[in-house]
Amino acid sequence: MRVPHRHHLRERIDVEMTPMIDVVFLLLIYFLWTASFQVAVFNLTANVMVVRGASEQVDSDPPDEPPPEQIVIKIRAGDWTINGQVHSSFASLRQKVADYAKLGLSVPVFLDTEGDVPLGDVIDVYDMCRLEGLKTPHFATTSDAF
Repeated sequence: MRVPHRHHLRERIDVEMTPMIDVVFLLLIYFLWTASFQVAVFNLTANVMVVRGASEQVDSDPPDEPPPEQIVIKIRAGDWTINGQVHSSFASLRQKVADYAKLGLSVPVFLDTEGDVPLGDVIDVYDMCRLEGLKTPHFATTSDAF
């Protein structure tokens, strides 16, 4: 009597690939649907140092002044204006912004610059607002800028 070979005894097993491909596509669609494609915003720390000289005077708020609905900082080549008050030094501007930040207001902050202001001055004011606790200063522009 003859003994059959082992390879003839095994049946061939076929794996169906169509359901597996369907599952992979469903997972791909699920992950694309649930993923958020927003750009992550990182806080870049900037060290801003302000040297206060003996000749600089710091403006102070009158205690009975009502809180503003918005804070507008106009940046010009020689001075800064915050809500209509002119400041000739960066230290006095910083003190005023610190006073507004101490009030804990959640009002919008707008930076309005003139065309001849150096970019470094604008960045200094922006960084100063963030360091003092005013969140997300916005840049004001005119409609004809675009």
